[in-house]
Amino acid sequence: MKICNDSSRIIIVEDDMSAATMLKKILEKCGHEVVAVTDTGEDAIEKSSSLKPDMVLMDISLGGKVDGVDAAREIFKRFDIPFIYITGGVDDDTFERAKETMPFGYILKPFNYNILVSTIELGLYKFRIEKDLRESEKRNQTMLSAIPDIMFNLRPDGSFLRRGEADLAKNVWSDAIAQKAMPSIKQVVKSGEPRIVEYASKKGGVVKHLEARILKSVDGSALVIIRDITERKNAERELMEYKETLEKKVEERTQELSKINHSLLEQIQLRQQSEENLRLFSLAFNQSPYYALIVDKNGMVLYVNQKFIELSGYDMDELLGMNVQEAGNPVLPEPELWRKMAQGSRWHGEVYGLAKGGSLYYGLASVSALRDEEGEATKYVILAEDITRQKKEQLEISKMREILDKSRVDQIDMDMDWRDWKDKMMSRNISRTDKSLFRNINNSFTQGAGFGALISLLEMMSSSAEQRGDKHLVESSIFELVKSNMGIAMTAFKMFSNIDWIITNDFQLEKATFHELYDLVNVAIGEVREYCAIKQQTIIVSDFNYQYSDLTLNLNREYMSKAIYEGLINALKFSKKKTYITVIVFVSGINVEIAILNDPEKGDENLYGIPIEYEKVIFEPFFRLSKLVFEQYRTLDFGLGLTLVEKIVTKHGGEVVARNILDHSDLKREPVVKVNLTISLPIIRQ
Repeated sequence: MKICNDSSRIIIVEDDMSAATMLKKILEKCGHEVVAVTDTGEDAIEKSSSLKPDMVLMDISLGGKVDGVDAAREIFKRFDIPFIYITGGVDDDTFERAKETMPFGYILKPFNYNILVSTIELGLYKFRIEKDLRESEKRNQTMLSAIPDIMFNLRPDGSFLRRGEADLAKNVWSDAIAQKAMPSIKQVVKSGEPRIVEYASKKGGVVKHLEARILKSVDGSALVIIRDITERKNAERELMEYKETLEKKVEERTQELSKINHSLLEQIQLRQQSEENLRLFSLAFNQSPYYALIVDKNGMVLYVNQKFIELSGYDMDELLGMNVQEAGNPVLPEPELWRKMAQGSRWHGEVYGLAKGGSLYYGLASVSALRDEEGEATKYVILAEDITRQKKEQLEISKMREILDKSRVDQIDMDMDWRDWKDKMMSRNISRTDKSLFRNINNSFTQGAGFGALISLLEMMSSSAEQRGDKHLVESSIFELVKSNMGIAMTAFKMFSNIDWIITNDFQLEKATFHELYDLVNVAIGEVREYCAIKQQTIIVSDFNYQYSDLTLNLNREYMSKAIYEGLINALKFSKKKTYITVIVFVSGINVEIAILNDPEKGDENLYGIPIEYEKVIFEPFFRLSKLVFEQYRTLDFGLGLTLVEKIVTKHGGEVVARNILDHSDLKREPVVKVNLTISLPIIRQ
């Protein structure tokens, strides 16, 4: 018998008093406190307002003006109190309304003690997690709303990618500016290297200075981020003007003092003013979102701001005096890069540094020279945006591509030698495979969907029926529950029939480009991205290779989208927390391939990933490597996902393979197991 981990205050809303009484006893026996029992929606709302329970158990089919669905919706909306529905079966319309309220669980009549306790604990846990997530999203939204930048996407020809973006950008992006930025846009789309275009915009007699930061998006378009740098430009201009004025005043004052031997006090005051200006200058740099350095012409670090101290991990005293021309320095580890920076008045590009803890950080830098009266550069100001996260994702994709390529070569070299071994392994483990398959079918048909409850109710009906002659009398409540669960089971069978139709019927293939397939992958990633928060995972995808833009293949977009979606969901469900799901779309020989790689969790048999003997059987219907149910992902969990992928890919004339590969990239540790699901689709030969 399951015991509650935490005691909770609960209100029961049930118009069947016998059922309510039984439920109250079960809850109190478990350790929960039932603070109220009521049979109407109106009273439930009132009691929720006054008693503030931790959970409300709500009968869906309440009588009166306010039924269970409306009452639950109102309680959650007004008081933020989670609720679980009690049901013995409802009509389709009511059930659809109930689903829209997004309950935290369902309890079926008659009550099962262990299921009841688990459902309440899971409901409370889900509510706490979602509440924390809402608060986190609210904080993130607040931070995002404070960013003043304007962002929009442009096609390679300079036109806006989406409707509405032209209105958004009309005040900062004119045709003349677009024409000026066109060479940079084309270069970004072609090479992927970011570009910065600075320009001035005059409207109503007011001049604004703007900076357009142009980056390449994953869909091949150019992402343009417009930032108003008027204050910065004005500050720079004023700073230079002030510097010139200050130097002029100092010169004039010096000449004047030499002539009239003015008082020393005036010189001190002038020095104090200069120091105050320098203090303000330092304050502005320290509060900048960019990291900043000032380096003299000999490469010695004269100043760093707080952002750079935090990023590098070094103290101010450690950084000041470092020389970026010396090999191995952590600020600019490649002295040759510094020499390139110092060749002209301005320089833009990527830089990297070595943090004190040993990790690398990356920046998108802008370098400006400060010149003396003779025009000689005496100091250099380096302002850089931290792009460490983006760079690490690019490196992760590159690493996964290398691992994938190596695994393919290794697989070709080893296939012939391993074939006999794998045949023996398969024959030795066939009973184990069959056992796992039948175990998973059993789990699938008893985990819910009406099957397990239906069997239990039939047993109850058989044992409690009263025989009268050649007939048996059955309690009406049990009979109604049998009908209800039979309906749920029939719905599940209809679901299987729909899947069977997809598997057994042909569908039309149309000619599509490699780029359209790449877009299809990105759409599927967008659809599953909401589930990344469950385990704090990140999906990254390789850049599009324009070398293969003209390649074509036969494709059914609807079904291939389903296959890619199922592959991504499968990777999310069976991956470790806080890991990357890497998607690589590439051309291999006569095929276009979509590789989905993930870091697997340890399975039911204490192994990582997919054992060799399961590489083929994993695509069989109802086969599952884990008996866990992943309700948060809203999937069937009947072991049909990879079956669907395999059937769809086969009907495209392609092949899907799922196997373990080894990551040897870190020589300091043992190789790490990755799971690689690769979909191969044939290219149409020209």
